[in-house]
Amino acid sequence: MSLIANGSIDRATMLSGSGALEKKTWLVNRILKLEINDNLTFSKELFDEWHIHDLEVLEEKRTQVKELIFSFLMYYRDLLVCKIGDRNLPIYHADWRNALVSKSQSLSEDTLFRILNVIKTSIEYLDYNANINLLLENMITKILHIQFDNNIQSLQ
Repeated sequence: MSLIANGSIDRATMLSGSGALEKKTWLVNRILKLEINDNLTFSKELFDEWHIHDLEVLEEKRTQVKELIFSFLMYYRDLLVCKIGDRNLPIYHADWRNALVSKSQSLSEDTLFRILNVIKTSIEYLDYNANINLLLENMITKILHIQFDNNIQSLQ
């Protein structure tokens, strides 16, 4: 729990009741299987699995969505670390190291940096009060297009 909370006791306390470990497991397992046309169905699954629509206060929704976006950030950061190949660098999703190494081989460093930039921009837009549904749908769509455009180009 301390790894997920980045060493923060307050954040660890908050996350302990939110099913953070289960959500992390679900998210990584689902992202590893995504296809290019899964953008809208995956967005809906995220809202359902993370119970974002169940929250009534907008600020609670934003906090939950920010946690979700940070989870994406950590996943793609781990892919980049695996792509670089430095086993001395710790990864957040250590239980999935082999799957991440395999997935990272199909993506270029440039692709991963572009995806990380999309995620960073999404966090900024969330801070500017962007529409939560559209923000996640757009982020996922952009990520999948960048990711799969890279795969298509590498096959040519």
